[in-house]
Amino acid sequence: MKTLAGLSVKEALDATHRARTSDVRSRVRKLFEQKKPLESEKAKLEALLGATARLSEERNKILHSAWSETEAGVTVRKRESDHEWERAPSKEQVDTITNQIMELARKINDARFEGGFIYEVVERKRRGKK
Repeated sequence: MKTLAGLSVKEALDATHRARTSDVRSRVRKLFEQKKPLESEKAKLEALLGATARLSEERNKILHSAWSETEAGVTVRKRESDHEWERAPSKEQVDTITNQIMELARKINDARFEGGFIYEVVERKRRGKK
């Protein structure tokens, strides 16, 4: 959002405050399309946005489900789909998702900075306006 809309960090944070991640992804997609990217650049953005959707869903399953402990001491959580209890994810599983989110954030930042495809799309559009 920040790079595509030419916002400061504070403005970008204010613009996305309390926004659903799906809404932020839609806004990013729309801002990107306005820059007239190549088809290959659109595909790269869609891959990043698809990964963010998948990882957001995984994160939300962990954070927003009810957790409990059985009498036997097993940690469980309630599935949203059918409200049945299932074994909660292990620390290793949570760490894996956390690491995937951190890696995705790095990829997004790499795409935004000089040499990245988002940076190139923004710069190409900016140069074309002169």
